[in-house]
Formats: sequence, structure tokens, C-alpha cells
Amino acid sequence: MRNWAGIAVAITMASLAVDAHAQTVATPDPVRFALARDVLKEQGVARQYEARIKSGLSIQIELIKQIAPADQESLATAMFSYMAEEELKAVPSMLDDAAKVYAENLSETELRDILAWSESPSGVAFYAKVPAINHELLLRQVPLMKNLIGGAMRKAVERTCAEKPCTPEQRQVLTNIGDKLLNGAS
Repeated sequence: MRNWAGIAVAITMASLAVDAHAQTVATPDPVRFALARDVLKEQGVARQYEARIKSGLSIQIELIKQIAPADQESLATAMFSYMAEEELKAVPSMLDDAAKVYAENLSETELRDILAWSESPSGVAFYAKVPAINHELLLRQVPLMKNLIGGAMRKAVERTCAEKPCTPEQRQVLTNIGDKLLNGAS
């Protein structure tokens, strides 16, 4: 069973699911919104989003090399590259959403204080290093997440087969899908 691409797309799409709440949020105070946008600009949040998307792509490509049949590896790599391109197009909207959340949750004084620190030598140095720090964190946390997800996957197989009785063959198929996603398989 080699439906790895469908499974990978389903997992990616599930991770991008948006709560309906995001569509109903009121416009924040214009002064705080403008300050929040300035804070995000100084913090280099757009670069951070872009770096996170690119880091995720590099990890997905490594997983594809482990999971995909050799004759389909280039297709899967291209698919995830195109998905990353589409995600990158969403960065301006993501910044607007982030500015709204900042403006809704932080006072004008707090935003001005954050902005002042962001423009300080320490703030500038910190935010210049954040993309590399986030990439390193992602690389270090992937094994932990695989272990956590592996446990959740095993529990999900057990629960699925308890609620919707599975044959031993169906249980094995579900287990194999989880193993391929988490550990790579040829």
C-alpha cells in the first residue's frame, strides 16, 4: 500500500485547518494595530514565517526520501515545494493576523515598549538570530514529536479498531501507515 502522498497531504491540510473564529474577529484599535505591525516588522516576523516554511519543507523532503518510492520521489518533492510556495504567498495575511492578535492582547504602552526593545542593539541581534534558533529547535524537536506522535498513533489505531471493529489485516494496515509516516519505509 503506497498511498503515502495522500496521507501526507491529509496531514498537511489538517495542520493548516483554520478555526472559524479567525473569520469573525473584530478590527482592533487602529493605533495599536499600527504599532503591532511596526513591532512585527522590527522583530522580523515575516522572515521568521518564511524561514519556518522553508525549514518545514527541508524536513518534509528528507521524510519523502525515506518514505516515497524512488520513482515518485521527485514528484512528491515538487508537490511539497509547490505547497511551500503557496504558503509563502500567505505570509502577508499571516502578518495581518499576527498584528491583530498583538493589538487585541497588548496595550499601546506594551507595544511601544516592545518596539523600543526591538530597535535596541540587543533586540536587533536577537531577532537576527531567531530564524536560525527556530530552525535548530525544529531539528531537535522532531525526534521528540515523532515519539509523542508515535504513541498517539498507536492509541489511535487501538481506539479506531475498538470503535470500528478491524480485522487483524486492517489493524496491520493502519499500523504500517503510522510506521511509514513516522519512521520512513521503503
